[in-house]
Amino acid sequence: IRKSESRRIKKKRPESVVLDQASTQPVPPSIEDQIEARIREDLSLIKTFDENRDGILDDNEISNAVNKIRKWATESNDKGKDWLYYGTNNQIGPVFWDDIIKISNQYPEVFISKVEAGNQPKEKAINWLPIKFVLFAKELLSA
Repeated sequence: IRKSESRRIKKKRPESVVLDQASTQPVPPSIEDQIEARIREDLSLIKTFDENRDGILDDNEISNAVNKIRKWATESNDKGKDWLYYGTNNQIGPVFWDDIIKISNQYPEVFISKVEAGNQPKEKAINWLPIKFVLFAKELLSA
């Protein structure tokens, strides 16, 4: 046996943790899980996230939609004039978030989008989401 082998550093094992009673309770679903459950009620509403255009939303595409919903819910607190809504056969905007809320009060099924950084405001938006999904996420995030 070489000296270097006999002097191996022993890794310290983590100490056992006593589990308290609360850990036996079911873990509440995450915000992302709740958003995903909501959009799975009608996947046709997020068809713009079908990136490979195969007519089927796979888990990755659904995850992208969930992430975008959460992102937009957070960004709706910003003061920028970078929101779009879908009007009669065309996108309208950019407008402020307050304008989006006014439109959604009149048309609760309206679809919205956001001008992403680096894009021109008049570029055709790629992803559209129902306002109700973004408002649902805003509610979850504020709870």
